[in-house]
Amino acid sequence: LKEGGGWSLEQVDPNSSCSGKPNWKASTDNSGGTPGRKNSVYSSAPDILPPKISHAAIISSSSIQLFFNEYMDSATLMNISAYSIDNGIGNPIAIDPIEPDYTSVILTLTSPIADGTIYTITVSLVRDCRGNIISSDNTAPFALPESADQNDIVINEVMFDPKDNGIEWIEIYNRSNKVIDLKEIFLCSQDNSGNLAEINQIAPAGYLILPQNYIVLSSEANTIK
Repeated sequence: LKEGGGWSLEQVDPNSSCSGKPNWKASTDNSGGTPGRKNSVYSSAPDILPPKISHAAIISSSSIQLFFNEYMDSATLMNISAYSIDNGIGNPIAIDPIEPDYTSVILTLTSPIADGTIYTITVSLVRDCRGNIISSDNTAPFALPESADQNDIVINEVMFDPKDNGIEWIEIYNRSNKVIDLKEIFLCSQDNSGNLAEINQIAPAGYLILPQNYIVLSSEANTIK
């Protein structure tokens, strides 16, 4: 209804400056906005949840990018001892937090990533923008990806006609024994003449799908959750 325009975006909690996208909603006021008045979506919503690792992506054989699910405290991200990688790599030798929201860091590793090995990175001590410390069991796997061949990844389920207030989604499955980087994979449609259209790169920043794993793709993950 509101995609046609005429509605302002309002902050849910103006005192929560670190919450980013979740702290904004379309106005629910009948006039379309509340200039000079209390926001119609106002609610006190302090962030008390600890941050989590979202995923790890491969930059090169000696560096990875680690993503978090919310804005992070950049000072704590610089703690080398906060990151530990198994299979003999240990702590990184350099850390580069990515501005402006600090939702990811690039880590330079002590030794190259070996082919055919799946590593696990464990993160501790870091805090989100509001000061919540990450829990001790936050880990993410990563490995050097291999090129996908035909039928390595299949479309397993499609929600093409959602109910009201629903969202379209596609579930894919890696039925190979490879780790595949979804930045190399594109989704598209096909017209009646066989021409490809609406070509979309799945994960421009990189996202690894491990062997025998499923991933659901959608424009609105929170709606599905």
